[in-house]
Amino acid sequence: MAKAGFNLHQKAARHTTDRRWTIDSSTNAPDPRSKPIRAPSTSTYTLPIPTSSNLANDVATTPKKLPKSKRGQHPLGINTVFNSHPLPMQEANESIYIHIQGNAAALRWNSVSVETQKQYGTPFRRYTELITAMGTNLTMTEIPMAFYRTNPTMTFQETVIVAYMTYLRSNRDCCPNTIMSYVSGLIFYLKNMNVDTSFVADSRAIAKSNKSIFQL
Repeated sequence: MAKAGFNLHQKAARHTTDRRWTIDSSTNAPDPRSKPIRAPSTSTYTLPIPTSSNLANDVATTPKKLPKSKRGQHPLGINTVFNSHPLPMQEANESIYIHIQGNAAALRWNSVSVETQKQYGTPFRRYTELITAMGTNLTMTEIPMAFYRTNPTMTFQETVIVAYMTYLRSNRDCCPNTIMSYVSGLIFYLKNMNVDTSFVADSRAIAKSNKSIFQL
């Protein structure tokens, strides 16, 4: 008999038997090839993925603001219980990819403790406040036309991160060390939304802002 699913952090464990987990891949009419997959009674994680799945499109359609009920939880609202059942090796179809991607998401989210996940919820909440004012979405893929009219010297993603630091300092009166901690929490959330955050480490503009924030 296959082992039951288990959560890497017991406090976050939830009963998920026979539940449908759906993430829309588009805000428009659904792709007819994308059908919600109903979990078997013994399964703990399913993630419906279209045959022509485009992860960039999935990320681009994430909501602008995370509901209060989801704070401290996965930003995409997916189940983060690890599926300990064997991979469906005889099925060269969606099932094996659903299993792999579901467990990858669970491992990534549970790479920090439940308490840290909750603590990171505050930096993420501050981030949602900022992006709402900037008119973009959680993954920074919706770029307002007003941004281009200002003759920007940074990419939009760089602009959001620098704005995040200045927002925390000027509007929230956070000390520099708290700001650096919040940026780490924000990066954790962005990675869990499949956002490539390598630009944060590579950006000279962000590096200079990190240094200058301690002088404010």
